[in-house]
Amino acid sequence: MYVILTIWKNDRKGFPSREQKVIGKMKRILVLFLVFILPMAVVHSAYAGECVAADSLRDAAAGDIVIFGRYEQDNDTENGAEPIEWIVLEADGESVILISRYGLEALPFNTVWIHITWETCSLREWLNGEFISSAFTLEEEEFLEERKVVADINPVYYTYPGRNTQDRVFLPSIREIDLYFASDEERICEPTPYAEAKRSLHTGSGNSWWWLRSPGYVENCAACVDMSGSINYVGRGVNLAYVIVRPVIALRVSG
Repeated sequence: MYVILTIWKNDRKGFPSREQKVIGKMKRILVLFLVFILPMAVVHSAYAGECVAADSLRDAAAGDIVIFGRYEQDNDTENGAEPIEWIVLEADGESVILISRYGLEALPFNTVWIHITWETCSLREWLNGEFISSAFTLEEEEFLEERKVVADINPVYYTYPGRNTQDRVFLPSIREIDLYFASDEERICEPTPYAEAKRSLHTGSGNSWWWLRSPGYVENCAACVDMSGSINYVGRGVNLAYVIVRPVIALRVSG
């Protein structure tokens, strides 16, 4: 049984316009047609009219864009949730590690301003509970790998990071975004219209701060990436709701 994914090269442009969505839909229809005339096993997702070749991600490379799952993004709930675009961070033919291309939500790292780590924060609970249920079908959930998430320290302030966790969805650490992103420019992130509408602080720049799982300079702050793409080691108070969320997932693509 396979869930189909679409891959294309990353142009790192902004959230798609209505016209771009129409073009994208036409491309997906073409892919759907080609899939049905090829001698390969396929399965329909719960989203009507969408089907993608399962083993396509085996050839994915870092920097590619893939579609997997759905989540409200254009802030128009009447037209349903939109396909989630992910940037491939790492691929080895067996699994791929993905980060959302856009900030999908605006949520606090923790609902209460206290000393907290990734292990016990409310955002971790939300990502591995409500987000999974909202974004993925039961078939898609089968491809999510549970990963050991290392409690990386803040390399500037050496703040206590808590303990390692096992997660299917997580946030990147300071060490990981240093590894996967070559420059500040690559780390710049734009929120979806839905996430932007939920933020309590609107900058007007089109870009936003986004959470990392590493602690800030004290344990009631979490490290972030700022609007310019720079790592903010001091971090922001964990209860701030204007910082956006870029989930990371690992998908099994073989076997």
